[in-house]
Amino acid sequence: MNCFKKLFILLMFSACTYSFSAVPLTEVVIVDVENNAIYMQSQNGSLKALTLDGGQMLWESNLIMKPIKVVDDTLMVQLNPQVKGQLKLAYLAIKEGTINSTFNVSIPNTVNAVIGQKMEESFLLRLDDKDELYWKYSQHNSGAELTGENIKIQYGQLDFNAQNKTLQNSVSTSLDFPKVNKLTSLLTGVTGRQIFSENEQHILVVNNDKTAKNGYYSWQFYDVSGAKLVDFNSHQGYSPFIIVDNYLVYTQSARSTLLSNNEVLNLPSSLIVYGLIKKQVIWTDAIYEKNYRGIVAP
Repeated sequence: MNCFKKLFILLMFSACTYSFSAVPLTEVVIVDVENNAIYMQSQNGSLKALTLDGGQMLWESNLIMKPIKVVDDTLMVQLNPQVKGQLKLAYLAIKEGTINSTFNVSIPNTVNAVIGQKMEESFLLRLDDKDELYWKYSQHNSGAELTGENIKIQYGQLDFNAQNKTLQNSVSTSLDFPKVNKLTSLLTGVTGRQIFSENEQHILVVNNDKTAKNGYYSWQFYDVSGAKLVDFNSHQGYSPFIIVDNYLVYTQSARSTLLSNNEVLNLPSSLIVYGLIKKQVIWTDAIYEKNYRGIVAP
């Protein structure tokens, strides 16, 4: 990559920095760069805010709620509805985590806008890469085999009015739910699959590591100019991530590992904050598992 192209890319991404002050990392985690905070749905479904650099608790809600987006000095969240046909949302004060206001968006009365995935239904509300809100509701028969005939899907798009913070819903049965493609080929001279960070200011290069055990992958992180920042092995082929100053933030999926005494250690889905200077995990915390895993035996 020649120096003129590198300079153009750096200027382009520097100009976009302020539009990424709050970045949805996953469906249950938002990284707020401006306020040095991470808003995440805990393992039990409640919402809490932690400092990005140290993981100190800022506030915690006792209600099940999912973070959606930062709007000025408030955090839009989804709450569980009281009835079908109701999408219940609220605005929280970012600093305190207290509810400023709640409002309901009318959706079809056949849609149950629950948070997460249940045994026979799931509701997903998320932002696309243009900061627009979409929802998807799926109903399916429980059982070992599922076919296209017994899966019912409905879609909707929410038009956000930033001035008065209201939403209007439009419904469709054939809407193309937005899919985000983070693959890139920006870096030259490197081998592996290249994946943009959630704010597209850094790149993860993934390779299979044949020298490691348990199917590990080699992760290498670069900035968009091609400067390598850090590398390590992971059991995952990919994770959404963002790099803020000297901190790498990503998620780790739930997994089980066999200990030396032949006991099995079950590790939950977690948020990881990794220090690029110390080259070690700074802090980690379990996050909400949105996928239904079935009933756990007593």
